[in-house]
Amino acid sequence: MAFTARTRSQIRDQLLGYWSAEYSVRGETLLTSEGSDAYLLASQIGVIEEALDAQAVQVSRDILPDQASTAALERFGVVYGIPRPVGTYAQLTAQVEGFAAFTFYVIPANTQASATDGTLYDVTTASVTTDINKHATIALTAVAIGVGGNRSVGAVLTFQTAPAGLNATVSVLSCVPAVGPATDEVYRSVLLGRLRDRPASGNRSDWRSWVTSYLGTPVAAAYVYPLLKPPAVPPGVGTTGTLGCVTVVAVGPAQGDSFVNTRILPSDDLSSRAVGMPLPHIIDYINGDRTIAGVPTVDGYQLRPVTMGPDGDNWTVETPDTFNTFCELTLVLSGAFAFPWAGTMFTEPTSTNTSLVVLGDQTAKEGLSALVLPVTPDARGNYRQVTLGNATYSAPNTTFDQTLDPVGSPANYTYVYPAPPNWNLIRLAVFAFFDSLAPGDTSPASRWPADGQDGSLYQSSLAAAVIAVPGVLSCTVNLPATNLTPIEKTIYTLSTLWVHA
Repeated sequence: MAFTARTRSQIRDQLLGYWSAEYSVRGETLLTSEGSDAYLLASQIGVIEEALDAQAVQVSRDILPDQASTAALERFGVVYGIPRPVGTYAQLTAQVEGFAAFTFYVIPANTQASATDGTLYDVTTASVTTDINKHATIALTAVAIGVGGNRSVGAVLTFQTAPAGLNATVSVLSCVPAVGPATDEVYRSVLLGRLRDRPASGNRSDWRSWVTSYLGTPVAAAYVYPLLKPPAVPPGVGTTGTLGCVTVVAVGPAQGDSFVNTRILPSDDLSSRAVGMPLPHIIDYINGDRTIAGVPTVDGYQLRPVTMGPDGDNWTVETPDTFNTFCELTLVLSGAFAFPWAGTMFTEPTSTNTSLVVLGDQTAKEGLSALVLPVTPDARGNYRQVTLGNATYSAPNTTFDQTLDPVGSPANYTYVYPAPPNWNLIRLAVFAFFDSLAPGDTSPASRWPADGQDGSLYQSSLAAAVIAVPGVLSCTVNLPATNLTPIEKTIYTLSTLWVHA
């Protein structure tokens, strides 16, 4: 039964009632009117008891995190070794203008920009090359954690010291919003999660905690598959419903605009990446053969239950398997973000890194923005945005001089598409969508945590992510042609991304 604090007047009246009853038993009458000795004494006691009642209520609420005060929550965090989650830094992209088109500009290290309210941002782009409009895109990260770094599209920032050749102000194109330190309610849910899945020498919470706490490899998330026996020879699904077994799939940080799939963790803590393969250094940590920082140890602390062998026969920690997915989008854009030209162009085998040869008279497209597919892609999504250089038509082909903006030796007989002004924002939205996909579950479902997602790629969700980009009025997902659901331990990854009207 919950304890309810009394007010000082309630306490006073209760005391006067008790005292009057005791006097009546003795045949006497106690004067309890306002101003009497008894009234004043009961009032004084009421003041003290009211504070004690309030303290008792708070103590009863602080026993467990579900109703605990801020100070008590922090104390629970100390006891369970779970610090309050810190906030994140706002991530911006912004448009900068140079003095000339097709010009390379260096951005010195430690360059910063500020908003009108004084919020500072570190510029993380080292150099840019302007397009035909003398524009380029830079990336910035807020110096301070929290929502104060968030900016709306179109907001203006000013360089503290403008890089040589660049205008002093930049315009925000997009913002990955930051969040502040976890509120009490968010922190409370984290602590309650620990209480509901207590460490127990090998339960699912333990396995996830062991894997994500390892510092030698940047693990962003871990998914536990109880009763899933590792495959005899990885990669592979393994055997479901096997008692005494567990498989943990460790996923790395979001890939973002990186060409390297960072969600597939390096097996050597450095660079070697392979899908569906064990992560020996994390396995060593759980076996006690490495410290939490990845340093080999002779006499380490074994985390795994003694009943489970060390060789991965009945447990393993591995990278997810992947399934590459083509992504083709049909977009309707607003006027300010319209495609710079209509239709497509067809590349010819004589194209080189600095010379784009296409079929037909395409000279009218000189100076416009295009998407080209290099024979050896070096950017996530494979298509590269370029500004078409000087055009020369010699029947039946047009040659664009790409000396100032190399095209990466386009693949033979591939399409060249127009690149809309918000191409980079569309890319980032699609990348973020794929980076949010979890590995597939078993049947029946056993993956933990479920996180409300089964790893499926839903066309409607992908379209919604793209429609959120400024300038996109509608988006139709042509490829993948249907919703996709991955098998156990598999995540969908982006292969090629192309968009058109």
